[in-house]
Amino acid sequence: MVVTRNNIRKPKKDNKKSGFFKKRVCRFCMEKTEIIDYKDINRISKFITERGKIVPSRVSGACA
Repeated sequence: MVVTRNNIRKPKKDNKKSGFFKKRVCRFCMEKTEIIDYKDINRISKFITERGKIVPSRVSGACA
């Protein structure tokens, strides 16, 4: 039994992301903070989820 396929191809989607995204800058580097203390809740709360997990650097913009 032979199965034939249509030679019609679907147009490929663009792999380019639409829009322009502003590059995130590390807040610690901007403020020139050398010591990051785990007790400083106000500063670190922006980099932690509700469940206590650390937000990835690609999302938060924090550098290593």
